[in-house]
Amino acid sequence: NISVNESMGEISTSIPLYNLKSGGLNLPISLSYAGGAVKVDQLSSWTGINWNLRAGGVITRTVRDRPDELGNREFYTDEEFNNLPQTIEGINTLKKLHDIKSKDSEVDIFNFNFLGFSGSFFLDKNLTPKLSSYNKELDIQFVGGFSDIDSQQIIITDAKGIQWSFGGVNATERTRTNPGGVDFSTLDNPITSFYLVKIKNTIGDEIYFDYLEDDDYTTYLGVNEFISEIKALDGGQKGSSSTGKSTLKNIVYNGKYLSKIRSNRNEQEIVFSSTFIGNHHFHRVLNSIEINKKANELFKKIDFLYIHKKELISSTRFFLNKVEFFNKNNTFENKYIFEYNGIQLPDRLSTAKDHLGYYNGVNNNPSHLPIKIIDEWGNVEGFANREPSFSSAITGALAKIIYPTKGYTTFE
Repeated sequence: NISVNESMGEISTSIPLYNLKSGGLNLPISLSYAGGAVKVDQLSSWTGINWNLRAGGVITRTVRDRPDELGNREFYTDEEFNNLPQTIEGINTLKKLHDIKSKDSEVDIFNFNFLGFSGSFFLDKNLTPKLSSYNKELDIQFVGGFSDIDSQQIIITDAKGIQWSFGGVNATERTRTNPGGVDFSTLDNPITSFYLVKIKNTIGDEIYFDYLEDDDYTTYLGVNEFISEIKALDGGQKGSSSTGKSTLKNIVYNGKYLSKIRSNRNEQEIVFSSTFIGNHHFHRVLNSIEINKKANELFKKIDFLYIHKKELISSTRFFLNKVEFFNKNNTFENKYIFEYNGIQLPDRLSTAKDHLGYYNGVNNNPSHLPIKIIDEWGNVEGFANREPSFSSAITGALAKIIYPTKGYTTFE
């Protein structure tokens, strides 16, 4: 099935890979594509630009102010906060909130999206989970307490009594984002991802998810840049000028990646093979999935093939080109092929992009800052042409899917 969002110019589709059964539990594994054109700074997942592997789930946390479990939480409504400057006591409170880094004045937001469930929740003043948006009724519990956050699990229970367990010692990640020019050691380093480790139904059927750990790695997210120039309005001598540029970075500590799925009702194992790249633009590439009826007894294999502008280690993005299926004898059976509107995009963090971040074909821009014309000064030098170009912006967008039956779908 393919859905098209005409207002956003985006398509979404999925490629079924396998369905794991464990008693009364079913786990569909698939690839999903969601997106349209490719932004210059867009990151690749481990299955390529705009593609994601659906084989489990994760709860991600956006830390606002300080991590909820670390700071002294002090909340104000908008009305209360806006009234603080009206009194001396309120002004002192504002100064205290600014000066004391241990205070936490905002709730963190936890987002989840797994196997048909999506939404978000936060922790109230008593650190009790409260759903804020959701598509289905769910119960959420934190197990293990906040004294040892690394061993803590989040358990989500649906209306049928099926429990989904996330996190724990071997299934969490910590991240820090640095806007540039800041010592990482001064920043909090909270858990921001809790990965799905177990699904259990009311009759004891269980599916387990195993993860391996990467070395710490850093990803470049974008560029901060400024140009300042002082000119005399009366045509006199030009004043001083300065420029500056820094890279926005995200560092992942104890990063996790899926290595195996198994169950308690049979010996079947699904093994995920991938390669660590770690070039500051993407850190890992999925090579294949093997479905074994029991340990080391192959039942089915799925290979993932990619295309990229340069050697993979030197590329800043990559595109899924083929998904090939093999039987238990490792004999080729069929494949999906994916074609794109070219892949000759500039490297990530390039200045050749429009106001929305899409490629605009202007490869000689001197900076990321859009052209600014000031009447008294004319066109100030050092700025970029950020005007859009449709023919350039569609580079990298999915153009065609060829199915195992030899039929195909094209996108224009």
